Amino acid sequence: MSSFATITHIEHAKPAKKSLHLLQYGSTHVSTRRTEPRFGTWTLVIRERGSPFAVVFHVEATVCTKLGGTTVDQPPRYHYKMKAKTLKLSKKRIIDANGNLRMMMDPEAFQLAPHLTPIRSFRLTSFEEEQTAGIWEVLPKALEDAVHVNTEPEWTVSQRWVEHALRRLRDAGFDVPAVERSVLNRALEKFNVVGGDDNYLLNFLNNEYR
Repeated sequence: MSSFATITHIEHAKPAKKSLHLLQYGSTHVSTRRTEPRFGTWTLVIRERGSPFAVVFHVEATVCTKLGGTTVDQPPRYHYKMKAKTLKLSKKRIIDANGNLRMMMDPEAFQLAPHLTPIRSFRLTSFEEEQTAGIWEVLPKALEDAVHVNTEPEWTVSQRWVEHALRRLRDAGFDVPAVERSVLNRALEKFNVVGGDDNYLLNFLNNEYR
């Protein structure tokens, strides 16, 4: 089975008690809204079946250059940190493309920062409760692998971090697709923008969240 086919299979597999997801955020650059996966900030999310809470793991880049210390030739320098945020999820009623009333995950529940907009997601794997600590242990180490220089923007480092995290999780025994970013991009692109409304993109466990 190809890497892309594996991801597609995982997306439709029956979920276990806990699950790990890749959630892509869009962003705004110079007043232009970018929703493509290749320009997005990638995060990893733990969900528990039947629970209204989610834990979002994400990379935060803080500018550490002194004020006025940057020029065109000297880009700002960043300090990167992995953060975890517990969110309480909610749903709201929307009218879908066929004119039907539906309950969908509220994108505002996943708000991490003003410049980030939750766009699309898919499930990477399911796992047992006792494996949760292994994820918390692996993800900070993956960030160390992902940081090459301290002048890269947050979204670039976040994508490389996810790539390294999946490899480390696979080595730790998790059934995740340890694939290149290009393959993850293709998987994310399956969930295209419908009518320009992010509500249609957030298929994020809509059938699991009760």
